Amino acid sequence: MSCGRSERSCGATGSKESSRSSSGRSSSQKVFFKVFLTERGTVREFEVERFVPYKNSHILKLKGIDSIGRADEFAGSEVLVPGAELKAPDEGRLYDFALVGCSVVTTAGRPVGVVRDVAAIGESTLLVVEGDPGPKEVLIPLSRHICVAIDPEGRQIVIDPPDGLLDLNEI
Repeated sequence: MSCGRSERSCGATGSKESSRSSSGRSSSQKVFFKVFLTERGTVREFEVERFVPYKNSHILKLKGIDSIGRADEFAGSEVLVPGAELKAPDEGRLYDFALVGCSVVTTAGRPVGVVRDVAAIGESTLLVVEGDPGPKEVLIPLSRHICVAIDPEGRQIVIDPPDGLLDLNEI
């Protein structure tokens, strides 16, 4: 199960900074014991030695990755974890990957599209929605004031967008 993307190395020991795996998680406890990363088209298993939240991402220290150069080899790799090893998210929280694939509709029932990605930009989180109809992309802030109902099991997010949001964010 994909839970993020390796973005860059940090620190002298080659820890990996990974894009955020859950919306708003603030715990520094170990969430899983192993991860899988791609290396030249091959999926490799690594033990997680340390997992620390940092801003809108997490820092992972992986066993066997002990230098910045070695960690840089995995920049851009997708971080995969066995679904059975994920800790259930805290009450009122969701893993970002649970939102990918959800349909997005307005409170008036207007289809907006399907969530293709969840992007952390600064302190904000955005739903990257592939528009319906057509190949447009719409960015929707993941905010309780806008995303008024989120049902990952039913694969749907209901939004109440402020005037102009859907038109201004088209790319």
